[in-house]
Amino acid sequence: MTQSHPQYRTQSHPQYRADTFEIGPFGSVEVSRQAEFLTCLEATSPFFIAFDDAPKTQFVKGLSFEATVAFNKYRVENPNDAIMSITIGTGRGNIRDARLVLSGAVETSELAANSFESPAPVLVGANSVTQLAVANGTRKEIILKNLSATERLWLKSTGTTGEGGIPIDGGEGVVLTTTAEIFAYNGAGVAVSVAVAELEDTA
Repeated sequence: MTQSHPQYRTQSHPQYRADTFEIGPFGSVEVSRQAEFLTCLEATSPFFIAFDDAPKTQFVKGLSFEATVAFNKYRVENPNDAIMSITIGTGRGNIRDARLVLSGAVETSELAANSFESPAPVLVGANSVTQLAVANGTRKEIILKNLSATERLWLKSTGTTGEGGIPIDGGEGVVLTTTAEIFAYNGAGVAVSVAVAELEDTA
């Protein structure tokens, strides 16, 4: 009687290496490296890459390749008329490089507002349009709430009558990230109040 045996997948020891190259115009570099995955961590321009003797393919910074069968070498070709710099990470096992690589200047800004302005509710007359907020370059966000229980309003970018823009049903509110002026159109036969609050950065 023949006995069957469970099949096990061979697990290689985890390995990882990152290499940086400078490749001249229309040049190439070939690297002998047995690996199961490859990640492009940095590249100053698009390029071509080929694994073992397979056809080349286009590649760019941020892309990764995971092979079903380990490859033994890879070749990088620079199709550009300028020198390119590239950093490639390769490895075996369950290792991945998740670093975020940024180049050049990165502009940042503080998102939190340092001022909260909450004026009295704005009354939007029946069948009319009213400005809820003027343009404000220091505004981060504006909070608007329809204080009517039943009537719908329309938030608009201009002071024109008629439905259009963002509908706000009775009791609903909205938060907008904008510095622009805001209007509300009330098509109902009764006036409707709108609560307004502005989050500003006055620093």
